Amino acid sequence: MSEIQNRAVRMLQQNGLDMTVASYRVQMLKAALALYRSTGGTEQVARELCAGAFQGRSGAAATGIGDAMIALAAVSHLSDLDMMQAAYNELDRGGQELSEPADAG
Repeated sequence: MSEIQNRAVRMLQQNGLDMTVASYRVQMLKAALALYRSTGGTEQVARELCAGAFQGRSGAAATGIGDAMIALAAVSHLSDLDMMQAAYNELDRGGQELSEPADAG
């Protein structure tokens, strides 16, 4: 695992947080939507994309993670931001946004 992944997991475990896929998949979607909105995305398009995401077959988690990381790298580049530095900054802040998982959905 990467240093950033290991640090994030340690931080979450030290805070006694529920470390299950169910508890963090909602947080992942919320973070992705917040990023989408902060870069100019609209609610209408987000709703259309959410509806479309459930058409067809579900892919493997590894593929989804890879796709998300590539898209994150592209958005970071186009926003003139270093995605790894942004992650380290959040870890240094204690990851307040990630420290409270939403209800599993």
